[in-house]
Parts: sequence; structure tokens; C-alpha cells
Amino acid sequence: MQKHEHKGKSSSAYIHAHELIAKLPITNGMHILDAGCGEGYFSIALSEKFPDSTIYAMDYNEQAIDNLNIVVKEKRLTNMQPMLGDITKDIPVKADAVIMINVLHGLVYNNEIDAAMKNAIHSLNDKGLLIIIDFYKREGIPGPSMDIKLSVDQATATLYQRGFKIVNILQAGQYHYAIVATKR
Repeated sequence: MQKHEHKGKSSSAYIHAHELIAKLPITNGMHILDAGCGEGYFSIALSEKFPDSTIYAMDYNEQAIDNLNIVVKEKRLTNMQPMLGDITKDIPVKADAVIMINVLHGLVYNNEIDAAMKNAIHSLNDKGLLIIIDFYKREGIPGPSMDIKLSVDQATATLYQRGFKIVNILQAGQYHYAIVATKR
């Protein structure tokens, strides 16, 4: 089995960040980790929407983080902290919300899910939220191949098996679902 490559893809063509943020149970003042942020499309929208929050934008792609650092300086996003890191190895911050966009399917496919979810649980504050946004498992829509996509049922079972309780499931655009979960 060939490893699924996480890096180098942006959700900006498929997800309207501001519309999705309005649907999510996150508020100004929270510490929010965008885990697997890529070049920060969603992180930037979070930073602009929630100026009193701290936005940690983490990815293991060094070029993406370098590019994001440039944007952060240009836009003077003082509440955003880009960070180079791998969620399967460590999440070095405490957060009120951990958001993963188009990340879960790759973690499952590459058998990296246990380490990533263990780190997410450790990173989340007691009442923290894990927010998973991923492609619907449907033929003919963008995203990875059908053998890599996870249905909503597969994703919720994956999270439940790793210590999370599902709080809400919602549509996150034409091609995506969002799962909001807390630690059990």
C-alpha cells in the first residue's frame, strides 16, 4: 500500500472558510489549533474573525509554514502563530479547539490515526472541541480516491474508538461534512 501524501493541497477551492466558521461552535477568545493547516487558508480566516483568540497554525510542510509566516507578517495577524510540527508525533500547545480539515482520511489510511488522536486528546483542554472536516465519501466529487475517503459513519466510529464523543454533525459545504466532538 502506497502512503497517502498529506501535504500540498489546499481546501480553499472547496470550503468557504467564513461560512463554515459561522456554523462552528467556536468563539472569540479561544485557543484554536488548525492541525494540518497547509498554507493557512482556514487559519487566516479564523485569525481575522476572532482577533482575541490565539490561532496556532501547524503543519509539517516547512515550505507551507514559511509561506504562512510571510502572510502573517504582511497582514499583521498578531494572534496567529504558525508552527512547524507533525500531529502524529506531538502537539506542543493546549487548545480549546483542534480543527483538522481534510486530514482524517489520510491519518486513517496511513495508519497514523492512533498517534494523532492521542496527541489531540492530550492537547485539548477538558471541555475542548475536536472539529473534523473531511470529504464526503461519494463518487464524482473532489478529494482522494474512494478507498481513502471516509463516510460520516466511518469517521464518527473512528473518533469514538479513540476516546471522543460526537456532539454534532453538520454539512460543511458542497463536498464536506464537519464532526464536532469532545473527549469522553
